[in-house]
Amino acid sequence: MATELPYLNSYKNVGKLFDKIGAAAKPEAFTHRFLTDTLGLKSATTDRPLIPLLRTLGFIDSAGKPTADYNLLKNPAKRGAAIATAIRKAYKPLFAANENAHNLSGTELQRRHRSSCRDRWQHDEQDRWHLQRSREERRFLRGWRSRRTGGDEEGRQRQGGEEGFDHEVRASAGVPLQLSGASPFERHGRDIPEHLQCATESVSMRDEQLALFIALGQTADRVLRDLPETVPPMSLSISSSIDLATVIPEAVKHAATAAEGYKLFYVLENYLRELVVDVLSKEDAEHWWDKVPKDVQDDVAKLEETEEAKQWMALGSRDKSALMTYPQLLRVMDHCWKVGFEDLLRDKTLLHQSRAIGHLRNTLCHMTEISDEETERIRQTMRDWFRVVAP
Repeated sequence: MATELPYLNSYKNVGKLFDKIGAAAKPEAFTHRFLTDTLGLKSATTDRPLIPLLRTLGFIDSAGKPTADYNLLKNPAKRGAAIATAIRKAYKPLFAANENAHNLSGTELQRRHRSSCRDRWQHDEQDRWHLQRSREERRFLRGWRSRRTGGDEEGRQRQGGEEGFDHEVRASAGVPLQLSGASPFERHGRDIPEHLQCATESVSMRDEQLALFIALGQTADRVLRDLPETVPPMSLSISSSIDLATVIPEAVKHAATAAEGYKLFYVLENYLRELVVDVLSKEDAEHWWDKVPKDVQDDVAKLEETEEAKQWMALGSRDKSALMTYPQLLRVMDHCWKVGFEDLLRDKTLLHQSRAIGHLRNTLCHMTEISDEETERIRQTMRDWFRVVAP
């Protein structure tokens, strides 16, 4: 499996980071606030990516909590060895290819890094292909083939003439025909659900009957779940006695589907808002708003007037950044590109990607669900952002 190699836009503060970690008290969680307020590393361009670097090196876990290795950074006598060991683990593909990778030139390291990225992309594409197949279809395929190859002599003799039946059962269950004969799955009896496996051990059943039984059961289950009148597993209550899932189940199902995309946009938009404020506040925190385009300032001023007129609503106070819309955040980045975003993003590809999915945001905000394919497009854009600037 290809491993993603750690990468930084700038390494000038890496040494300073470990020195400050050694001096500061160990935090409960290594957050962005701890990095800026406690360690004093406040640059969104060069310092914020240090958090995912620590995570990759194994000094903090996925939740940002310091690991046992973090304690070694607090010991000046052990700090250097701990960092060296972590680097060898993080860059294992490089050191596996060349034990003296730390002595390679910058050009050679870049070549090897590009090769690793290419392998990782191919591996991700393969994973994406496999994830498109449902669990039910894969379990059916494994179980049926396992029983077919492990049956009686008569069953084994029938294998040569069962291809037509193979296709027939797959068609009735909705199993893709292109998986036939090329399945990557292992053929073991344990792949059959446990209750069915016990039944097949005690009851004599022809292989094709068992396959059809499983296929039809799975098909029926999917059909029932998709019926508009079937009550969904999630609830949506408007009072202690009224659950909309039992009253209008179809609408609640659509709402649950749309909510996934909305939640993703909620996180992405607030992430971009924080990033904009961090970058524009880098040189002058008090006057960052002056760098925002005039048309955006005017629109926000109008919204502030509306906010004052709606004081009777329990919304709380919101600053100027909270009143900027998703398109306006992207417009600010484009307008202030030379101020700090160019150093951070290097090119405007991410801005173009983010604008492209803006239509999906509008669709969701107008109470319309989007397809799984488009939801995945949002996730991919977020993954691309988070690779450049850690959340």
